[in-house]
Amino acid sequence: MCRELTKTYEEVLRRPLGGLAQWAGAQPPRGEITLVVGGAPAVPVVRPDDGRLRAEVAGHEAGGTPRKAAIALVAKTYGLPKREVYQAVVTA
Repeated sequence: MCRELTKTYEEVLRRPLGGLAQWAGAQPPRGEITLVVGGAPAVPVVRPDDGRLRAEVAGHEAGGTPRKAAIALVAKTYGLPKREVYQAVVTA
């Protein structure tokens, strides 16, 4: 939590969000406040094999989704380029 940045009474507190909430409850802050929140740690994504990709696309198609849309859904699910999922489907 940063308060009054670039001013005479600048203050920076580094605490978990719960600690900052307690601090603000005990002593309501005055002035401009900026919260800087760290993101979640990166989790490595495991790329499924081509058979799994084909099966998921086929499952979407069986449900009535057009192939192009099914490929896009599977690609988005795994964070893969659509062309990679397409190649897995057509090279069966």
